[in-house]
Amino acid sequence: MFQSIFKDERGNALFLILIAVALFAALSYAITQSITGTGSTSEEEETSLDISKLSQYASSVNTALTRMTFSNVDISEIDFTPLNTGTNINDLFADDGTGDDGGINATAGNASIPAAFDGWFINAENQMPGVGVDSLQDVVMFITDIDYATCKEINRQYVGEAPTTSIPDVSASPPNTASSFVGDGSGALDQTTVVDMDDAGGVLNGEITYCVNVDGTADPNGEYVFYYVVKLR
Repeated sequence: MFQSIFKDERGNALFLILIAVALFAALSYAITQSITGTGSTSEEEETSLDISKLSQYASSVNTALTRMTFSNVDISEIDFTPLNTGTNINDLFADDGTGDDGGINATAGNASIPAAFDGWFINAENQMPGVGVDSLQDVVMFITDIDYATCKEINRQYVGEAPTTSIPDVSASPPNTASSFVGDGSGALDQTTVVDMDDAGGVLNGEITYCVNVDGTADPNGEYVFYYVVKLR
């Protein structure tokens, strides 16, 4: 009788060990797949990290502008001069120690701006579709010359676009990215050529950030631009 019990116990123990081994193998496989089985490469991971840093930087500019204008500073009174070393208390890209500046670092290559996106700039030349007051130009941060894969990843991360979705085509009325300046705080915005950007058939209506095709060439050979509205007007 006892021999039969011991046999059953040994059989149960072996069965439990086999289950544990199988579960461990399944878990190891799942972890491996999550790391390598998705097709993700170190280059793709680096791109994803760069996009995250870019978003954080644009968000910090947005936060600084919101804080400054919340203190009854008009957007036209803010000095957007890059690398500003002046003592104007309304300098976005400097900090004279008064606590009134934006305190944003505009130095190319700094840790806040990924090297892949050093070609960023801000202007107030565009009316973005469905955001703010349509008769006013928004303050928008742009990155030009984005490659197709990065543009797709930006739209996937920011707006949840499916991989099969085409990048929005705004070539009918592309944004003005020729100007890279908003104003020097003198009370007037630099608005040489104002553009009412195309909404890509309504896709971009109300969207404060997106990566778009500005020349109309079919994917993946288009000219792609990332935009982020850092201040609605």
